[in-house]
Amino acid sequence: MATKAKGSKKKAGEGGGAGAAVGATAVEEPLTLSYDPALLNEFVLGNITLGELEGIDKDVQYQIAERGYKLLSEGKMDDAEKIFRGLISLDPFDSYFHTVLGSIYQRRDRKDEAIEEYSRALKVNPYNPTALANRGEIFFQQGRVLEATQDFQAAIENDPDGSEPATVRCRVLAMALAKTIEENKDKIMATVAKAKGKSTKSAKKPAKKSAKKTGKKTAKKTGKKK
Repeated sequence: MATKAKGSKKKAGEGGGAGAAVGATAVEEPLTLSYDPALLNEFVLGNITLGELEGIDKDVQYQIAERGYKLLSEGKMDDAEKIFRGLISLDPFDSYFHTVLGSIYQRRDRKDEAIEEYSRALKVNPYNPTALANRGEIFFQQGRVLEATQDFQAAIENDPDGSEPATVRCRVLAMALAKTIEENKDKIMATVAKAKGKSTKSAKKPAKKSAKKTGKKTAKKTGKKK
């Protein structure tokens, strides 16, 4: 191995001396961009997605998504998650990709991450009934009644015919939520009234103290004058 290396150095230096040898080892082939410079510039500015830069159109992306969803249906969560994370890298503005990734996180009991993905899906498409229904379901499980109610109502409004399975489930959960609220109505009202009472008392206390202090000071001053 050492002999071959010496031989190669001699050949590189032939016809040009030591300087030529150094030049031969230092000079590399010029880099060539595999992207259209104009497209690369648009990508850097955030005007196009990585998928558009790579030339991977939406039809191809959705074919990949179908494979990912199939893996999800088969319970192969790790593989499905990798696919949809990759798809989101190609197009972070696709509401469906975020929704499915949120569903994967939800099934894996990673609720905070699921809420984040559903919220991203809704930022792209506020009328996405599946994202609304699924996020509402997590809120319901976490006892976040107001947020769950808002999501359920929006999901039902955006899918009145119940064409999405998540919306059908959402209707059942909404009914259960309404029943829970009705059954605990008195407790809820009592808690609200108690909270209001506390806030009113705490607001009045400083005023009473200041009034007492003022009265004492006035009495002292009056006594001194007498």
